[in-house]
Amino acid sequence: MAAAGDGDGNGEEDGDRDDWGSCAISIVTVHKISIDKRRWFPEVQEHHGRTFVTVSKSDAALCLLVTGKAQNRHSARASHDLNVVWWAEMRQRRHDACTALLRAHMLAAVKEGEPVPRFRQAREDDKFLVAKDLEVSLPPFTASDGTQFASIRCRMMWSVKSKDLHIELTETNLRYIFAALECSEREEKKEKGTSKDDGQDAPRSPRKRRRLKRRKSQEANGAEAEASNDDTR
Repeated sequence: MAAAGDGDGNGEEDGDRDDWGSCAISIVTVHKISIDKRRWFPEVQEHHGRTFVTVSKSDAALCLLVTGKAQNRHSARASHDLNVVWWAEMRQRRHDACTALLRAHMLAAVKEGEPVPRFRQAREDDKFLVAKDLEVSLPPFTASDGTQFASIRCRMMWSVKSKDLHIELTETNLRYIFAALECSEREEKKEKGTSKDDGQDAPRSPRKRRRLKRRKSQEANGAEAEASNDDTR
């Protein structure tokens, strides 16, 4: 005789539950992507019969899959993560593709004899007007092992704000992106409290900036008053 709980797969008794006509049944489809013994279970979403996976630079499992090393952000040791320039480049390409598709949509709606509409940059909510997914052109590159990758048309979910990429789940897309991430240059970290213009320490809050501005103004007024007094003497 089987022990109680053996049939439910977790070794625990079921306890009280609703009848079979009303109890909740959960069905989960899991997508597993493997390279050798390394595995990645990405977040997925379905749209118009296509499967899209979420690619994020903060995904520790993705870092291990692509580089073969565990993600490490400890300051005491050499950092290792997916903080590379590739992300910014891909977000810009996605944004440009969204804007181009929006402009094509606006032009298609213009009737003969009507003036050309004033174009603008794409916005997040334009996906409800234009399309929720689109093709983004990705450039050719050479991987770290010398493999030549040609340019591809990668289908992504529409977004102009998200830092993550939602790409169609195909072997071509994954192979291209994994190789591109692995050989991309690291993104340089900006030092906190540093101005882009002169490298001097900048105030960290609006209140401190106003205080510094008043101080400089007072110093300037004091210098002018002192100069005026010297002239009268």
